[in-house]
Amino acid sequence: MKIIVTGGAGFIGGNFVHYMLKKYSDYRIICVDSLTYAGNMETLAPVMDNENFRFVKADITDRDAINKLFEEEHPDIVVNFAAESHVDRSIENPGVFLNTNIMGTQVLMDACRKYGIVRYHQVSTDEVYGDLPLDRPDLFFTETHQARIQHQRQVLICLFRHITEHLNCL
Repeated sequence: MKIIVTGGAGFIGGNFVHYMLKKYSDYRIICVDSLTYAGNMETLAPVMDNENFRFVKADITDRDAINKLFEEEHPDIVVNFAAESHVDRSIENPGVFLNTNIMGTQVLMDACRKYGIVRYHQVSTDEVYGDLPLDRPDLFFTETHQARIQHQRQVLICLFRHITEHLNCL
């Protein structure tokens, strides 16, 4: 089993990488991270010598780099942790959020479609949905710039799920 994990040098993605390599020692984990403010190679230091681990410094918006990686590795699953986060940052520069969180997701989903990947997991944090009151199950997200952008990413994923019969988006 080969799994591409994007955003794997971040806190949540890095913990996922460690968990998967420990629990499934025969799986190959390919970590893709652009090492922006949230990426930290120290997170991955303990697994860098693992023969079933590969680190690739790349941006998920770089279609050529992502397609090349899919061609080289032939993954079975994609788990996307890569995202711009923090509400304050989304207000200061919403374009960066749109580029990574929407366009980067599209690049990944296009690659899944092109290379026949049948399983795609989108991972988000509480910052996507904000503080939702427990007595309002009808709410999907709160009204912040970041939440709106992340909501659009979820809409994009749902769209791909409907137009791509073989892609199982979770």
